[in-house]
Amino acid sequence: MAWRLAIDFGTSNTAAAIHTNGNVRPVALSDVSISMPSAIVLTPNGYRVGDEAINAQLRHPDGFERTPKTLIGRSEVVLAGKIVDPEEIAREIYSYVRAASLRRQNNEPPAEVWLTHPVAWAPSQIETLRSAAVAAGFAPESIRTVNEPIAAAAHYARNHQAAPGSRVAVFDFGGGTLDIAVLERAPLEPQGYRVLAYGGDPVLGGRSFDARLLDWTLDTLSNRGSEELAKRLHQPKTMAELRAQTSLSRAVTAAKTELSTRPDADIAVSLGDEDAVVTITRQEYETLIADDLDRAGKLLKEVFDTVSGPGAEVMYLTGGSSRTPAISEMIRERTGIRIATLDDPKLVVAEGALYVAPLGSTRPAQAPGTVPPTGHFPPAPAAPVGPTGPQGQRPNDTAAQPSVAPQTSSMPRQQQGNQQQPPTQQYNTQQYNSTQQYGAPPQQQQQSNSGAQGYGQNTSSAPTRSFGSLDSQSTGRGPGGDRQDSGSSAPSYGAYSSSNNSGSGYGGGYTPTAQAAYGSGPDSNSGGQPKKKRRGLLISIIAVIAVIVIGGGIWGGIALFSNQNEQPAEEALSPEVPSGEIECWDGSTVSGQENCAELTGTQGLEWVVKVDGASCTDADLGVKSTIDCTWYDRSNTHLYVMEFDSYEQALEYGQTSYDTDTDWKVGDEVAGTQFEGEYTDAGGGYSHYYVYEDQPYGVFIALGNDDSGNHDNLSDIQGRFTPKPLADVAYAVATTDRTSSSN
Repeated sequence: MAWRLAIDFGTSNTAAAIHTNGNVRPVALSDVSISMPSAIVLTPNGYRVGDEAINAQLRHPDGFERTPKTLIGRSEVVLAGKIVDPEEIAREIYSYVRAASLRRQNNEPPAEVWLTHPVAWAPSQIETLRSAAVAAGFAPESIRTVNEPIAAAAHYARNHQAAPGSRVAVFDFGGGTLDIAVLERAPLEPQGYRVLAYGGDPVLGGRSFDARLLDWTLDTLSNRGSEELAKRLHQPKTMAELRAQTSLSRAVTAAKTELSTRPDADIAVSLGDEDAVVTITRQEYETLIADDLDRAGKLLKEVFDTVSGPGAEVMYLTGGSSRTPAISEMIRERTGIRIATLDDPKLVVAEGALYVAPLGSTRPAQAPGTVPPTGHFPPAPAAPVGPTGPQGQRPNDTAAQPSVAPQTSSMPRQQQGNQQQPPTQQYNTQQYNSTQQYGAPPQQQQQSNSGAQGYGQNTSSAPTRSFGSLDSQSTGRGPGGDRQDSGSSAPSYGAYSSSNNSGSGYGGGYTPTAQAAYGSGPDSNSGGQPKKKRRGLLISIIAVIAVIVIGGGIWGGIALFSNQNEQPAEEALSPEVPSGEIECWDGSTVSGQENCAELTGTQGLEWVVKVDGASCTDADLGVKSTIDCTWYDRSNTHLYVMEFDSYEQALEYGQTSYDTDTDWKVGDEVAGTQFEGEYTDAGGGYSHYYVYEDQPYGVFIALGNDDSGNHDNLSDIQGRFTPKPLADVAYAVATTDRTSSSN
């Protein structure tokens, strides 16, 4: 029977849960607890994790890492004198959990594996977890990812009716970090919630409390006359002293936990023949951690202050350290919000991940990578209803535009500086066949010899325009956003062949019809006839050539001066959609000639551009529909995804606001037209606008000036959003009208 697994790889502790037969149960990862320490140690005989790592740390202190999750995002670390990739460490954690889970399920592999991660993590960090899970033995197509606040909110929503638009806050106080988020119930979202705001502290957690309590214990020993004992425990020099220090640390953590339910707790100290016991009251303990609580309260207020509209109805506490009574009291005093706790706070995220979506209702998680920067978009061309941009601002129509020089950098011209650009990856595609569907895992397929082109490859002999490009920086994304190996020739999904392309497959770039190759007819000498050397004929030929050359020159000159700003006409995109059952952009499945749901509204726009870690709300820019996304740490930067009634309107939106335009590339594929320029309205700033070719969608980025007159660069939000390649968007639109797309 199909079952599902969720793994919460935490800073201090790791927990897991399985869903089978309609029930969610934790997986026992330790002999003394359901969860296990996230610690890892590298020994001469290999890795040990969890309790085994804790027990082995005294023998292998140079190979021990208590909080390996904090290493994710680094290029490499050193354990036991060996250079180690953090992905290798995460692999060991996942391998241990996998083995424990399979033992419970008769070695049957899980149908889905949910990996949780902090909301503020970069796509590259999430991809490290995904790659580590694959290396641990999980099937790539089974892996999904979800941020921890959404998993916690899903756990809460299981037992509480949450109306659409209602809001909940999550206060995740774990062993090593504090994460705060405000979420809004959005049933149409793939994961049921959207993050409105988040913040926290990467080093404030239960270990901060442990450190203060340990210092207090040693100071108390010194004040009682045991100065030598305290010194030996503080700076151990022998194995016996190191063991005593480890035992004391465990006693301190146990006392901290006990103080959550009792008014006082004892801490036993033992080293050789010396023994001592110190007692601390809850009041003394809360005095010790007062500064930490004040820090947490300020962070909480900062997050709440960034959210407009109705406040959160409930504060959901998760993380082992959230059991501290003083935390609940602080939250009530500062916010007055109702507090909720459910079950073991260490298990909330792992179990909640399994409530995010039922089996088979979502596509495999996209493998995040670095994505082309994008920005806020321009205002509507004709008197729009409501504001036309952030705070109603509009790019200055008369603003001087920087000259456009050919370039392949992924950053706008004025922002390149000395930044190094990693090489771009090329997306390969093959002819679509009916077995490829949205959400299918990447397949290693042999590229056919029929001339299949990679995305963005120009099939004509003319050079491809590359100026003003937004190349994806080593995104590793196929047409559907799933990560692909650079050596793989097959897309993960969404590939199709053009009806006008003899087997080359869609994605060969845009070949202007005016660039068709000439001279393809038979050779004039192929007949093998002898040449007639007649002077009259020669003169006639010369005369005809002269007329053609002169006439062509005149016609070319007229065309040049009358249409110097026009680009060669490009073939309209008309992807073919197979008959029979297909999977749609929203994850649903239709059969026969049924059409997919229209790619429109909030859900559709959030599919067109996947935004990570931002607060996205509906906006009114005078067009069919718009979402406005902004980040907690980039309050002056807005990203709008816009839907128009037609492609012509989307293009006009940019043409009326900017003086110049260039090609817009996603990866190595020309996705459409790019506009950019300064604006002077409101506080001023710089903006970018991108239009999908032949599609009614645009992306507008407004980089507003702060009080000092400075604004963000595209590189500052690079990696925080992922625009779908044109191939995906065109195919998704085609699936909404299969009859037309097949003609």
